[in-house]
Amino acid sequence: EPSSRVRVPPPSPCRRGGGVSGGMYSFAELRRQIYLAQKRLNLLPDRNKIVDGQEDDVEKVLTQEERSIIQKWLRDAAPYTEDFRLDAPPDFTVWKRQPDGTFVAQVTAPTEADDAKYAKYDFTVQKVAKKKEQKGGVLMSIPCLRPILLGMEKKAAKTKIEMCRMRLEDFPDEVIEMGINLREVVLSSNVINFIPPDAFENLSRLTSLDLNDNMLQDIPDQIGLLTDLTTLQLRRNRLSELPTTLRKLVRLNTLDVNDNLLQEVPQSFGLLVELRHLNMGNNVVEHISEHLKDCPLHSFDISNNKMTEMPEALEELGKTLRDLSMHENRISYIPWALKAFQYTKTFSMRKNQLMFLPEDLGFLTPLTVLDATFNNLRKLPASVGKLLNVTELQVNNNGLEKLPESVVKLVQLQKLNVHSNRLQALPAQISLLTHLTEITAQCNKISSLPSKGMGTLVRLRTLLLNSNMLALGAVSEEHGLAKLTKLEVFDLDDNPMGDPEMLPESVKRIFKRLDRSLPVSSQARLTTEVDDEGGDDGGTGSPAPSASVKSPTRGLMPVPT
Repeated sequence: EPSSRVRVPPPSPCRRGGGVSGGMYSFAELRRQIYLAQKRLNLLPDRNKIVDGQEDDVEKVLTQEERSIIQKWLRDAAPYTEDFRLDAPPDFTVWKRQPDGTFVAQVTAPTEADDAKYAKYDFTVQKVAKKKEQKGGVLMSIPCLRPILLGMEKKAAKTKIEMCRMRLEDFPDEVIEMGINLREVVLSSNVINFIPPDAFENLSRLTSLDLNDNMLQDIPDQIGLLTDLTTLQLRRNRLSELPTTLRKLVRLNTLDVNDNLLQEVPQSFGLLVELRHLNMGNNVVEHISEHLKDCPLHSFDISNNKMTEMPEALEELGKTLRDLSMHENRISYIPWALKAFQYTKTFSMRKNQLMFLPEDLGFLTPLTVLDATFNNLRKLPASVGKLLNVTELQVNNNGLEKLPESVVKLVQLQKLNVHSNRLQALPAQISLLTHLTEITAQCNKISSLPSKGMGTLVRLRTLLLNSNMLALGAVSEEHGLAKLTKLEVFDLDDNPMGDPEMLPESVKRIFKRLDRSLPVSSQARLTTEVDDEGGDDGGTGSPAPSASVKSPTRGLMPVPT
């Protein structure tokens, strides 16, 4: 039995996150290496402990190959999880027999905080016993590579396998072998490009399958055997179609196929009577099958596709839909009544080609977020004032010339985003919207502030009025800006104000409190630009005036023409 302490040379650092971190070791990388090497190494025997009465010491029990694997494992597996790191590989004592007959290896422990990590990830195969008299943990067992790979304590009780970020190219045999007991399989962030047809035959009790972020081009028809499946995640693959056997997944609640190459919504979806959440964003879908209307969907994401019209099936879905995302398509009008969407809370139509919103928009009374940014809207319907639960009204980057006065009835409104339009004024009674925390109205043609003032908007944190037509007299004490004590972002740049020193003292105090220089008027900026273009001034010219900090929202898209 060796008694000397062994110092193992540090291994080559593992590549993590696209770079090499010297002296830092990833448990996920170790598991990946074990997996890729398992066929030639032969798995170690499942010896969780060498019990009392074992006559041979560890040196004789283990083969030379197994000893070398254990030594490498002790050296590389110091961080038992991905979020735990050591700056250097640990020292360890060769395996020694303890009074209770157990062979252990003492691992140098870094800190008490790291001890907590040891305790949290308590794998049977390398169980760490915390002892008060010791600085660190003690490895209590000889590692068996299969449990290490699968991250489990007992194979018989295993219900979940998680093998992420291991660069797997094939569907792992371990999943197939563990089949009947598994409820959840997570194989995301690999490079799996093929699933064998028989892979699902022993997974009949599976309830959740995560294959996100792989390179799959198709799914075998045998997926229809997973009749207990409630969650199927296939996001970010290369799927151009889905098998018709999906119709057999009658318990499916959530289906995520975002960011693939799908061209249509399969008719078979109409048979998924338990489907509540469907994400088909970032595909190339042009049409939606009318059969989808039979799904009791609560959320539907069909954003960033090639839709040119609102499908009739959506009108029927309105009876159950809570969240509808259709942004970034090519839709120019809404052909049917919105009053069917009596339960919808979020409705996103940004980055389409809408010319108007229908008058019956007011029927969407549960709506909390209305997003119609980046369209071709010229006006909003007066019925928008009936959306009494709306907290965010986002209609920036359109061609709006005025807002309906009914907007001031949105008493729950917190964010009013109307920048990059053609507005000449804000609503006269905007002071009624006392819950407002954000007004972004830059890049318009606003020439005056609301006549009723804005002093009641005491919760306001952001007020952007830059790049408008506000003259010097348009901002006065009467507007009550001095009462906006919670303002954190305030911008009046690029307005025709002339000398900013002529601003009311209360307004100048706001800029001083925010550690901002006074706004630069549009005339001053133009003069500065002309001087800059005037050529050499002989070295006698005065320095350009200092500009205040620019709004982070500057550089927005132009207003539609």
